[in-house]
Amino acid sequence: MTKKSGHPSKGEGCDFILEAKNRQAKSWLPSGAPKEKHWQQTCRNLDNLEKINSNIKQQLGVKDATEDSIYHTDLKNEIFQWRAELRESEYLISPHEAKDHTSLSNKPLDHELVHFSQKCKNNRLFYFQETSNQNSFKPSISLQPIFFTSIDRTNFNSIENKTKTEISAKIEEQLEDLLDLDYDAGEQNRLKWIKEIKTGTKKLYVQFYKELLELVDSLQDVRDVQDFDLQDDEVPDSASCL
Repeated sequence: MTKKSGHPSKGEGCDFILEAKNRQAKSWLPSGAPKEKHWQQTCRNLDNLEKINSNIKQQLGVKDATEDSIYHTDLKNEIFQWRAELRESEYLISPHEAKDHTSLSNKPLDHELVHFSQKCKNNRLFYFQETSNQNSFKPSISLQPIFFTSIDRTNFNSIENKTKTEISAKIEEQLEDLLDLDYDAGEQNRLKWIKEIKTGTKKLYVQFYKELLELVDSLQDVRDVQDFDLQDDEVPDSASCL
């Protein structure tokens, strides 16, 4: 028989306590429909399981969720160690300079990670605005990606890791840019895209996209040089002005 009395000021009688013990036992049962052996194992070892749970939470400085007060983790030692690390590395000597940050495993962190909180707030606000405008749940809403390491950003932006649909959209963008820079070259590559590449494999998509990217970059460099030369020609000679 379970010997446990409730709190008299909260109207916790015998029935309440039995329900509380029943909930405790259920929390240790495996998911799904429990069998008789599961009930036996749990009930026979319930006190020991609760002791283990209590000891672990005490060591971690975490209060039980069933307690009335709001719990918080005691991080005094961790905070002191972190402050010592900041002082030793002289991190705050030049607070306005951009610094390279690394993870605990020495991986370089993404340079935009310092804006993590603001990006999360922006994504949350954008999602609520989009769902409220459509008055429906839309799991396909495109949110701003947040990268933790530099490798995450590189892998995300790598054309090889994108789907054929995504690569196709990027190819269309490059073709538009190419038409603006050189109409003949753009039209030639547009026909090649429609007749040869569009029905091909992802590998063919990637190869064609890289060719377009290189061509657009080279033509853009030529245009930039020409624009710079025109600007030089338009600048009046100081001697002639005199």
